[in-house]
Amino acid sequence: MWSVSFAVAQWLWVMAGSDELDRISFYNSHGRAFSDDGRSLSGAFGRRMRRSEGDQLARALELLRSDPTSRRAVVVIADGADGARPTRDFPCALAVQLLLRDGRLEAVTTMRSQSALMVLPYDAALFMAVQVWAAGALGVPAGPHHWFASSFHLYEDEFDLARRVLDDPPAPRSIPSRVVDPWVRLAALERYERELRGAVTAGVAVGDGPPAGVLEDPSELHGAFAAVLLAHARERECVQFGAAGRDG
Repeated sequence: MWSVSFAVAQWLWVMAGSDELDRISFYNSHGRAFSDDGRSLSGAFGRRMRRSEGDQLARALELLRSDPTSRRAVVVIADGADGARPTRDFPCALAVQLLLRDGRLEAVTTMRSQSALMVLPYDAALFMAVQVWAAGALGVPAGPHHWFASSFHLYEDEFDLARRVLDDPPAPRSIPSRVVDPWVRLAALERYERELRGAVTAGVAVGDGPPAGVLEDPSELHGAFAAVLLAHARERECVQFGAAGRDG
């Protein structure tokens, strides 16, 4: 039920500051239902975090480097005009705060509303991965992640699925905490994802693996994410060309 590839792709989409619909709908076509113009998502976290008000994430990291005791390292996702703007994509996240405590980077995510079954696993994975990446950028380990939501909810048509999940919980997932050259490797991972997506869309071979020396180490966060994206591309490739592949 839970898609690791979409979770990784969503994190990269956010970290790239993108609001492009085609880019994320490659991994989850349901996003198309929330677009106002068929090209973008108005509530896209990444654009709000890294572009519409400047690069808030980079500023938060610089603030913590200059003042490790700061409580001002807040990345604001909500916009004061959201309530007056007619849109299909009203962002659920309000803000993320980063705090250095006892040599670790803690995070506080605040949500105005939270789908407890279908969206929480992706939102939690997203903001926890942002925290781990930011901790690596600061050269400290990641600490606790605190989650506040004004509303946790299930819809009636989700009750049966929720019971099945409670009866048979999914296995826990983890990501590598080691982050090397975060800005350089983030840019490399963004280029690699674009290449993979372009190859699948064009119906050409996706290649043997990620760039050597930059994304080839699966014990490092960017390398692990590159491996997930490659596996997804190869799965899509198999669907397109059949289980026998091009040589069959």
